[in-house]
Amino acid sequence: MALEAQNNPFTSILMVEAADPQTLPDADPSAGQQRLAVGTDHLLYLVNSAGTKTQVGGASGAVATDAIWDAKGDLAGGTGANTAARLTVGTDDTILMADSAQSTGLKWAASQTPSTQASGDAAAQGTADTYARGDHKHGMPTIPSGDTFYQGAAVSNFASTFTASGTSTAVTTAAFAAATPLIALVYSTGRGCNSITQTNVTWTQRYTGNGNSQWIEVWTGVVAGGAAGTTATFAFTGANKNYCEVLQVATAFTAASASITGTAATTALSAVQASGLTVGNYYLALTSANGAASSYAGLSTDGSYLAPFGGQGSGFLMRLTQTSIAYWTLTATAVNYFKAIIALT
Repeated sequence: MALEAQNNPFTSILMVEAADPQTLPDADPSAGQQRLAVGTDHLLYLVNSAGTKTQVGGASGAVATDAIWDAKGDLAGGTGANTAARLTVGTDDTILMADSAQSTGLKWAASQTPSTQASGDAAAQGTADTYARGDHKHGMPTIPSGDTFYQGAAVSNFASTFTASGTSTAVTTAAFAAATPLIALVYSTGRGCNSITQTNVTWTQRYTGNGNSQWIEVWTGVVAGGAAGTTATFAFTGANKNYCEVLQVATAFTAASASITGTAATTALSAVQASGLTVGNYYLALTSANGAASSYAGLSTDGSYLAPFGGQGSGFLMRLTQTSIAYWTLTATAVNYFKAIIALT
């Protein structure tokens, strides 16, 4: 009769462990029979009459001692139905990642090196098989300064000379290095400037405008060859009152054109407004006036604001953050003056 749970008179079966079940007493059963024994590895074995033992449940050993393991960190990954292969351990600090292209469906992936983002970068989903640690940081660009952020375009090496009456005005400048971009401004009464001469500097007139006998001119210069000479000479056809400036800028301009101009004669406060301008472009707001003052006050040396004056000449250089601008000039009463907003490109 077969031994079944419902008619088993024993509550348990005592089995003796043996390093080799074949060494137990009566280890070899009769022919045609097999004896069930347990080894010290806690696995069950069948021993036949010839003393040959066979592990019950298959030929594999314990999981901890399976032949699939070769080195510390090895993993077993399924490769198909009832089959597996060894995945060797990855390098330090890599992470296990699914990858259907691999034989085990798994691979080790390295942490990413975050990229530095530039201002204005669009959002994009990454495609690299990497991962990011929880404390990773993306490098950020240096905070822009100066005209990079459309702030007032600062000028440097500002130099100027006022002439009460004369046909030539000499401005003492720095010895500018080769390729330095320059701007020259002329505020004058009665007539404009004919030319500017300076060693190793090519000066080109970009804008000239006048009203009520007042003149405004914009010239650009580029240092060619060696260092520039330190004297810029502004020549006029006849004697006149003039104020001439030379300044260094960061951007080289090749053109200048008036966005708006206007004249006035006897007002103490004058406004100049312009719309439809281009964001990011540079503009000059300039005024030339003939009043009671003995000299002109030209472009502010930091280029960021309009310097007040009384019947003189002044202006400022800026880079627009919006499409329209307006500026006001305080002048002496009973003066003639000409004003303009000029685009630099």
